[in-house]
Amino acid sequence: MSTLSRNSNSTVSLYSIFEQNLGEWKKIYPDIREIEIPDKHFLYR
Repeated sequence: MSTLSRNSNSTVSLYSIFEQNLGEWKKIYPDIREIEIPDKHFLYR
C-alpha cells in the first residue's frame, strides 16, 4: 500500500506540524520542559 511506503514521509510531516505548534503543546502540557525528536531538540525554560 502507498500509505506504508510513505510512512517515513508522514512521520516527517508529523514532526513539522508538531514543531509549528510547540506553543499550543506547551499550553496543553505546561509541565513539559524538554521534548526530544530524532534530529531535533526542543528546550523549554
